[in-house]
Amino acid sequence: MGEEYQMNKVRQYIYTNKTVLLCFVLIVIFTFPTLITCLYIMPSADDFSNACRMLEWMQKYNESYLLTAIARTVDLYKNTSGYFFAAFLNLFLNPFLRGGVWAVRICCLVFNLFLYISLFYFTYTLMKFFKIFYNKKDVLPIYVLLLFCFTNINLNGEASFWYTTLVAYVFVLVIMLWGLIAFVKALESKKISWLIIAAIIGFLSSGASLNITALNCFGYLVVAIYGFFALKEKKYCLICFGSVFMGAILNVVSPGNYIRHDSVVESYDVTTAIFTSFEVSGNRLYWQLTSTLLPYILAFLFIYVLVKGKKIQVMQWLNPILLVLVTFFSLAVILFPVVFGYATNIISERCLFVQDFSMYILSFVIIIYSAEWLKNKYEQFQIRKEFIVILVVVSGLMLSNWHSGKIIENVYPSYHLTKQIVNGENRKFMKYWSEVFDEIKNSDEENVMVCRGEFSTTSELESPGVEEDENYWINGRVAQFYGKKSVKLVNISKE
Repeated sequence: MGEEYQMNKVRQYIYTNKTVLLCFVLIVIFTFPTLITCLYIMPSADDFSNACRMLEWMQKYNESYLLTAIARTVDLYKNTSGYFFAAFLNLFLNPFLRGGVWAVRICCLVFNLFLYISLFYFTYTLMKFFKIFYNKKDVLPIYVLLLFCFTNINLNGEASFWYTTLVAYVFVLVIMLWGLIAFVKALESKKISWLIIAAIIGFLSSGASLNITALNCFGYLVVAIYGFFALKEKKYCLICFGSVFMGAILNVVSPGNYIRHDSVVESYDVTTAIFTSFEVSGNRLYWQLTSTLLPYILAFLFIYVLVKGKKIQVMQWLNPILLVLVTFFSLAVILFPVVFGYATNIISERCLFVQDFSMYILSFVIIIYSAEWLKNKYEQFQIRKEFIVILVVVSGLMLSNWHSGKIIENVYPSYHLTKQIVNGENRKFMKYWSEVFDEIKNSDEENVMVCRGEFSTTSELESPGVEEDENYWINGRVAQFYGKKSVKLVNISKE
């Protein structure tokens, strides 16, 4: 009797919480492959450079990590770029120098996990602030859809599995999200403590790559405009946006930005950069809408908010179409510093991550706003169950057609990563490069030549970058890190 009672309680719990349980299962499926893959990461390229630079300066001036990182950041600000906060984090944290390869892996795992957690709290804070959803259970499905975008629409290997990019781009973007959360809470609670946190984080987050700076300014500006006009909190909004803007100005006026720009290209027309920014943003958006699952994710989000979301008052003059145009313009503005700085329409993976990051969040904002706008536009609007069924069936048919002929691992990165873990591809990669670096480290020779078969790579993990050319810059940094004169890796399978 007691066992039957317990079983009934379990069944009842599962039935009443089936949506929450399904969401948690999906969260595990989406995130665990990335987190586990982090445990196979090897240091690459700038990981060696940053460790060597810190080592040089610490030995030269006999200073601590903190003072050396500050001094080196000032030097980079003067001669390389204005990303003062991102540079400081990269230099000061420096897990490779402090704790070796496993420290790099753990840091990468923690940064990815921090991203996933932060996305949830960011989503929940905004939904609660705008009174669309009041509890975490109702926000979970929206979060799962957003998480799917970050993990299974286009997995960015450089942003997920290269420490230097993770700390300078992903980690700073996550910190920016917490700054916006603090800004919203400051407007909500009127507490000075939240205002100070929001202002400090906003200022620091502007000290990153200029496309992140642009996104940071845009995010704070949107919240500030709402707080200024809708909530009449003028003082809070001016302080927060002012701190973000000051950080951006400090970044832009860095002498290093112009030294670096001139080293890449002698001259580049601003007008050309503007048009190229719109072109690249349009192409990226078109690709996302025609070659990924983003349209289906947005369709399900629209239905969910339409059915479950509480009706809130929105500005009827702000038509969703107008919001789309503003958003597209914003995406081009965010990309402009990259296009202008490098004078090209070929965008690196890390910069594409920032672009996709902006696109996903802004797309969700547009869809949620559109659902609420529709409710306000048609006061008597009632969505019928039959309409929902039709939409789901049509979406399912379209989704099936989209899947036709596609290999599952090319469609869902989580599956692809899981396959690499299970079949031992990642383990083989890690073993190969661990043995290479162990041989370099333990060699009695000053000029080290390591002979191996074909260089081991995977489609997602960043290769360390050591080559046969001992004069290649990564080879030079690896040699310096291990205290050798030169290092080269010879592929004997070619012979």
